[in-house]
Amino acid sequence: MELTLSINQAKSIEWELNLQQATLFSFILNAAYWADKQDGYWYLSKGKIIEELPILSDKRDTIYRLGTQLIRKGLIDRKVINSGDHYRVTRKGFEWNKAEAGKKSEAPRKNIRGSEKNPR
Repeated sequence: MELTLSINQAKSIEWELNLQQATLFSFILNAAYWADKQDGYWYLSKGKIIEELPILSDKRDTIYRLGTQLIRKGLIDRKVINSGDHYRVTRKGFEWNKAEAGKKSEAPRKNIRGSEKNPR
């Protein structure tokens, strides 16, 4: 099981990712370091994702749908090789870990929802 997850909140808000999408994207991005690679893609079965991210879902179709949503947002590509799902991160997706020096992010503050104590 993946013990620690790192989510870039500023990019998640900018790219309009919900928590499930951001979690899966972060996991796929980090899988580049350990997953088997073939033709520029790395192999990640839906079962492996469920095993490593039980907090995300225990259903293969949910993992597939979340992956499809990330593809539509232009963050990853998926390719079936030898009957297995292989992923790669797109150029846009690699911006996840880039910090813009000297630029203060306003995105998180603008999109914070109001609460009962602090309505908007």
